[in-house]
Amino acid sequence: MIWTSSSITNLVLCITRRKIGIPLASSYLNAVRSNLDLLSYLILSRAPNTLVLFPLKFHLYSTTVIAPLHNSLETGQHMLNSRKYESVVLSLKNRLQSGFCNEGNVKSAFEVIARMIVSSFMPEERTYSAVITAYCKMGLLEKALDIFKQAKAKNMCMDSETSSELIEGLCGVKRIEEATEMFYYLTGKGCSLSPWALSMLIQETCLVGKVCEAVKLHSKATSNGIFCTPMAYATIMVGLLNLKKEKDLLPLLAQMFTKGCILDGPTYATIVCSFCTKSTIREGAVLFNKMIHDGFFPDSKMLEMVVFNTTASSLLNKVVHSLIKVINQAGLLNPRICNTIIYGLVKEGYKHEASKFLDQMLENGWVPDPQTHGLLVGNVNLEESDETGESHENYFDDRVSNILAEDPPSSDTSPQVHVDLQFGSKYLMYKV
Repeated sequence: MIWTSSSITNLVLCITRRKIGIPLASSYLNAVRSNLDLLSYLILSRAPNTLVLFPLKFHLYSTTVIAPLHNSLETGQHMLNSRKYESVVLSLKNRLQSGFCNEGNVKSAFEVIARMIVSSFMPEERTYSAVITAYCKMGLLEKALDIFKQAKAKNMCMDSETSSELIEGLCGVKRIEEATEMFYYLTGKGCSLSPWALSMLIQETCLVGKVCEAVKLHSKATSNGIFCTPMAYATIMVGLLNLKKEKDLLPLLAQMFTKGCILDGPTYATIVCSFCTKSTIREGAVLFNKMIHDGFFPDSKMLEMVVFNTTASSLLNKVVHSLIKVINQAGLLNPRICNTIIYGLVKEGYKHEASKFLDQMLENGWVPDPQTHGLLVGNVNLEESDETGESHENYFDDRVSNILAEDPPSSDTSPQVHVDLQFGSKYLMYKV
């Protein structure tokens, strides 16, 4: 029988799918053993979702593959040149132990490792990585750490999966200081981490109150090309807000948005509201626009906070298009907010935009409050109003008695007075 790569693959697939038994498979594989190239293919090739030898029983490994290879080495009966043969044996053993570890069979993996050492083949980095990963997945963290110490003594670098499992394991049992030390060691060796492992470390670090340390971890990871999840970003930001370090959020936000990440709605709301101060309102306006662009809408309380604070800083025009979108899609509107928006936009010279909100206000059956009404008809001197520190928030009662500048007509038959306003080329009219 002539063995080809295709026929070996089909054989292994039949074994994995249990279409043929182990004894029959053993006889087939014995025939393959005399051809190093085909044997190498059998060892190193992959079947769907698994290395091809891993589904076989351990005795099949021992009797069909490992033992004959050992015998050949011990008797000097090399099938081709010895270097290539030894390379195949080493690859086989490393893949065998990796496969056993992936299946949670660490005992068999250690048996393979022992045979490697007896045959003067020292385990390589992926051997240690596989064993450590297996122990972590089995919840045997202390054993995993013992193997890690052995690898560390040999100056080895763990793969990304192993590094991540170690960090997650330590974080899971709240050994944050050890996890942090391991993080710096692994990144210093050039090892990588999964975004989830890094995020877990950052979140746990913030939870124990070490927000500044979390920022350092994030900075170190970023310099090594490791990036965290949006949730980790959010955790750091909320921690910084609690420390009253709003300005320190800006670099994180810029980096996050540059990478295409977005915040969740609650985090957006927390940060925007925290930025509604005199010193950070400009950044708050930008972030509010980003929030609306990403599809998150504020509640009425947050909307009022944004409107009032941008109005006080004459920055309402910076968020007007987002406000229009909020009103059109979320329907968040009341007389108090409408009056503030109209008043603020007219003050800032944006009469056309103010007219849209006045239209909406009148359609809902509301009328401007006294101060807004006075501004619209030209009876309020903006400069005098600003100099006296007159606050528009004092006029937010939408009762008709406060809306009218004069006493209402005493009779239903009294003539109605119409006020015509012209914003650009558009006329607006409401009854007073």
